[in-house]
Amino acid sequence: MWEKISKRIKQELKSLFRFLIDEKTLPHCLVLFVTLIVGFGIAYALLTPSENGVEGAGVADGEFGFLEGVYFSIVTMSSLGYGDLHPKGWSKVLASTEVLMGLLLIGLMIAKLTSWRLSHFVSRLFVSDVRTRLKEFTSEFTKTAESLRKLLTEFSRVYQRTPGERENEKDNGQTSVNFGVAITGLLNTSTGLRNYFQEEVFLENHFELVPRQDASNLCTAIYESIFMLNQCII
Repeated sequence: MWEKISKRIKQELKSLFRFLIDEKTLPHCLVLFVTLIVGFGIAYALLTPSENGVEGAGVADGEFGFLEGVYFSIVTMSSLGYGDLHPKGWSKVLASTEVLMGLLLIGLMIAKLTSWRLSHFVSRLFVSDVRTRLKEFTSEFTKTAESLRKLLTEFSRVYQRTPGERENEKDNGQTSVNFGVAITGLLNTSTGLRNYFQEEVFLENHFELVPRQDASNLCTAIYESIFMLNQCII
């Protein structure tokens, strides 16, 4: 049971980190950062009168309010810890949680700031790699379509012969073998293209940056391959 709970917690944390890193932009992180500071500041201000908030200089005189709570929250979130104020009671749990969240968010925002420029070059490299791969798949489908076109001509030549000549062609069987090789090549190329799309979309979907002409050429090559296969089967 504990193993299942631990596994579930790990999955949820992994999903949360991926959500913050991949889905949320820097402005979103800044809004969340400010919201947490204000929220924790209000909590400190509300807990202090009940001896579960913050203690230190000026607190005993009843001067600890919302602004002082936000100040302590900023100091805690940034892990500065000046020492003039410190938590007590339940606020120790809040302060510990806030420090961990502050370290996570600050690190995340710094990473996003430094990754803007890097993301630009990574996107360009990705697009270049995708264009190369798409051209390779286009070339493979085009070759397959050409092979099927030649086989269609061969099928027409074989089955337009007289029955005796046609039987001799069947005994040879080379046309059928070539047809099987062409189908196998088409299946392998199609499977490779599917796996490539699934892998790249799962990692990072930048296909919208790829020129339409490359995608159009690939679609045309696939259509020609399937069309020629259909003609051969007919």
